[in-house]
Amino acid sequence: MKKRIFSLILALAMLCTLLPQAALTASAEVYSGSCGAEGDNLTWSFDSETGLLTISGSGEMAVYTYSNPAPWYGYRDSITAVSLPQGLTSIGDSAFEDCNDLTSVAIPAGVTRIGNSAFSGCFSMTSVNIPDSVTSIGSYAFSYCKALTSVTIGNSVTSIGRSAFEGCSALTSVTIRASVTSIGNYAFYGCDALTAINVAPGNLYYASFNGVLFDKARTELIQYPAGIPDASYEIPAGVTSIGNYAFCVCKALTSVTIPDSVTSIGFRAFYGCSALTSVTIGNGVTGIGYGVFSNCSSLTSVTIPDSVTSIGDSAFSRCSSLTSVTIPNSVTSIGERAFSDCSALTSVTIPDSVTSIGWFAFESCSTLTSVTIPASVTNIGDGALGYFLYNGGYQKIVGFTISGYTGTAAETYATENEFAFVALGGFSDVAESDYFFNPVMWATTHEPPITAGVAPGYFGPNNPCTREQIVTFLWAANGKPEPEGTGSEFSDVAADAWYYQPVMWAVENKITSGLPDGSFGVGQPCTRAQAMTFLWAAQGKPAPSSLESTFSDVSSGDWFCKAILWAAENGITKGVGNGLFGVNDTCTRAQIITFLYKAYK
Repeated sequence: MKKRIFSLILALAMLCTLLPQAALTASAEVYSGSCGAEGDNLTWSFDSETGLLTISGSGEMAVYTYSNPAPWYGYRDSITAVSLPQGLTSIGDSAFEDCNDLTSVAIPAGVTRIGNSAFSGCFSMTSVNIPDSVTSIGSYAFSYCKALTSVTIGNSVTSIGRSAFEGCSALTSVTIRASVTSIGNYAFYGCDALTAINVAPGNLYYASFNGVLFDKARTELIQYPAGIPDASYEIPAGVTSIGNYAFCVCKALTSVTIPDSVTSIGFRAFYGCSALTSVTIGNGVTGIGYGVFSNCSSLTSVTIPDSVTSIGDSAFSRCSSLTSVTIPNSVTSIGERAFSDCSALTSVTIPDSVTSIGWFAFESCSTLTSVTIPASVTNIGDGALGYFLYNGGYQKIVGFTISGYTGTAAETYATENEFAFVALGGFSDVAESDYFFNPVMWATTHEPPITAGVAPGYFGPNNPCTREQIVTFLWAANGKPEPEGTGSEFSDVAADAWYYQPVMWAVENKITSGLPDGSFGVGQPCTRAQAMTFLWAAQGKPAPSSLESTFSDVSSGDWFCKAILWAAENGITKGVGNGLFGVNDTCTRAQIITFLYKAYK
């Protein structure tokens, strides 16, 4: 019996010697393969027991991507250390991306390039030393290395890629070497603890002023470190542009003054400045671009200067404390989602310079219950006004009301979306203080109407008045009588033209005989002398009491003398000032309606 037991134990022992070592100790598995660029001799091995990834050989490392990751990517959560050989010349794109437990790495001398996203997402990496041999740091190379507190950049680095250190929230300081010639956008975006960006002496492209990164000439502010504890910042005079994301997520910033020298503000320049309560925008800024003040949740009001002509997409989106905004009369367009999610916004003034309002421009402004839209607006995007997002869908703001002019985009938008519409009377370009206010009101309420304006909501007071327009006004003021004639004697007056009957009536009543070349002069601006002569003739050509002219540009022998002197005697006109009537000046619509009002009223 004892022999049988001994034989069984011996057989089991012999069987175990035939099994692979990995089957006995799974924790001691070693994985390996090649990782060199084409023609280069680089290999890798990973020891799952120690967590060490070893790169051996020499040359360039292969380039990896999201769809073609590094061969050790599957073990990224177990890699705690990386050993790189002295013969390595480059670290490939995405080589050690998302190696969450990697705490540090020694980059050997001889490496000239650190690829895009090479160490991106290495959350546990605390420090890195970039040797002097390195000339370029790729885009996103160290992005979101959240434990990285310090970085030493070698003396040969010439380029720091886009978002190279984005999201390195523990990084406190960095020095840009004299060799650096280019820094990509957002290179230090989201570095919440960064208090200073220093520039080494001798750099020909960049400068640091109190820790703030500028171009060498200090005309562009490139990056304001998010960790600076100062509550307010005044941008130095002479700066002409603010770079993309320059102040992004500067959570301690409470106020900022932008000087008149600044003409452009980059994308999302002040995005997420959650403590920003006030901003002074200089008179040189011409546009507020994409997301410039988005997510500035403490911003209560903003004054936009007259120099601004456009408000871009999402410019003030999610400014949840913004209660009112006045848009200057220089702005022509309001971008998509420009003021979306401004939940405290109760009023907005849209000037008649604006021609378009982008889709969802004021979406989820739930306390904005009414808005006046000028006639100048010809395009209103879907969901621009009157809607808020609720449970994944858009709901209408109860009682939302649009005021505007009949026949304009405002009425169309209100009708299509079933919002209440309040029609405004008169014209947006005619104010009660204008000298022509009463004449215009008389002309538009006259029976029959003398004019309805040049477009819905617009009278066009300063537009030049053409010859056919003036005789049409006169014809309407006289009740629109049917002319007796049936054919036009003018080469430029067709029988189906809207001014055909007024011209025929004017000819029959000897108000005009046209121009010497046989045309009526359709489309030609009417001079003040011609306009007054038409009016005088329509009144029966009454003789003035005196032919002595009070205007230096009107003589007794002029063909328009009697008409002008009659008008002056009857208080229809006082001339243009300085003793002049302005005989050859173009007559505007406001002027002729005023002449008609005084003559017929």
